[in-house]
Amino acid sequence: MEDNLLFDLDCNNYDAMRPKYHKEMYIDIKKYCHGKKALEVGIGTGQATESFLRGLYNVTGIEPGTNMYNKVLAKFADYKRFSCENTTFENYVAEHDSFDLIYSGTSFHWIPPEIAYPKANYLLRKGGTLAVFWNTPDVNRTDDSVHYAIGDVYKKYRGERPVRPDMNYIYETRLSYMHRYGFEEVTFKMYDSVRRMNSLEYARLLETYYDVIKMENKNEFLSDIVNAIERNGGVVTIYDTIDLYLGRK
Repeated sequence: MEDNLLFDLDCNNYDAMRPKYHKEMYIDIKKYCHGKKALEVGIGTGQATESFLRGLYNVTGIEPGTNMYNKVLAKFADYKRFSCENTTFENYVAEHDSFDLIYSGTSFHWIPPEIAYPKANYLLRKGGTLAVFWNTPDVNRTDDSVHYAIGDVYKKYRGERPVRPDMNYIYETRLSYMHRYGFEEVTFKMYDSVRRMNSLEYARLLETYYDVIKMENKNEFLSDIVNAIERNGGVVTIYDTIDLYLGRK
């Protein structure tokens, strides 16, 4: 099974534990965008969807996972302006200049950029908006005893502590794709938020990460994570950063 389909194995846990996005982000997207016909790429279980539906957007979702596809059909059944297709963005078929907005939350990286960005440009109407955004959680703070204990567990099972990626490089790379593939008026914004979870909730969150889903000794790993958090106060603080990229066709 491809890594991006592993999330589909337990879509109910994914729906419960994956975070929603910052309210200010939606405000910024809606201010930037003209028109209300939208395509959501990699809808998952709808973490980024409802704000647009409540804003009277017509939303078409794309989701390759069958369980997630069925989940969002049931979840948004009361919205007549919502539809979804059980396919990949690469295989999705629509006419040129079809959408005012194409957006994607923490999923556009699963598609090769040389396919994703040109296809979005093709599907957008003139003046249409591409909005891509990601949530990056930080539990790697060395001055946080819970984070440090979690790092010890990762080192036990993977040989090294988790290292936060070079986010400036990631931001610059994502910005470069917007420029390289013909988008104008490119805008970059960031939003910070904090989550707090008990040990069992955090273990459930980890079970939505593809690298944890793939672990042969997943249950032992998660048990050690729970014990590490419990030994250090029972609560883990997650520092989230959302990076948003807006571009106009």
